Amino acid sequence: MSVTHPNSIKEQTQKQHRPAGRVHEWAEREFMFRRRAAVCRYPFIPHLQPLRSDMAPLWMLVFGIYILCVSGKLVNLNDTVQLTVNGSCAAADMQLVRVQRTGHNTRTLARLVGGVWQPTEDYKDRVHHVSASSVNLTWINFNDDAFYEFTCKTDLITIIDVTVVFPYDVRVSEGETARIPCFSSTERIQGVRWERDGELILVQNRSSGQPEGRLSVSPVWVQTGDLSLTVEDAQLEDGGSYICYTVDGHGEKTRGKPDAVKFVVQHFGIFQQG
Repeated sequence: MSVTHPNSIKEQTQKQHRPAGRVHEWAEREFMFRRRAAVCRYPFIPHLQPLRSDMAPLWMLVFGIYILCVSGKLVNLNDTVQLTVNGSCAAADMQLVRVQRTGHNTRTLARLVGGVWQPTEDYKDRVHHVSASSVNLTWINFNDDAFYEFTCKTDLITIIDVTVVFPYDVRVSEGETARIPCFSSTERIQGVRWERDGELILVQNRSSGQPEGRLSVSPVWVQTGDLSLTVEDAQLEDGGSYICYTVDGHGEKTRGKPDAVKFVVQHFGIFQQG
């Protein structure tokens, strides 16, 4: 007669409550949350039991640590992104490493030598020294969509989450009304946010009325999932990279589609863009 260990029963029950498609997702979250916790100097988190979907309060705690300690950058395809370390390395042995989102393979991009960033062979034409704390990564491609870590020997100092997007272009003449597209499922979400070049420019919640000013979304956005931004009387300073995202009841953000829109305003035959 075989006997099933209580822990095995517990593990089987947990697996039964996890949708099959989400098992890999939680494994990915656990891996990255532990790395982020190390950066944030939260030594107790790497010793926690594996994160599960039924551990929502704990997941929210760690997600809060991610918000505070990991910077994120949304970068257009073929653009340049500046990567900056928030800290120092007394051992003068700092490296910049790329960590893939899946598989967790790593690749070293550059090393700090004598206060100057020296790119590795694979990145000699794309990584450029800015200062002892910054480098530029040029000609961004979709393989660059990853986490970037500044390390001091074996210690993590800074993690930067770089998301690469293919921008959708909208071009208008100065003074015209523009519509910047964005679409998303609006079930179980509390609001929509619009950003221009990383700056929050519009907040629209389910319970709030139509905003005043030149920027607005459709009054029926909840029913249709059309989060498109209307810009009235477009000005040159309105040009830039726009993204929209929804926010759920836990404050978690999900980007709409397209991932980003490059808005260009024309003045006297010349386009002004961010």
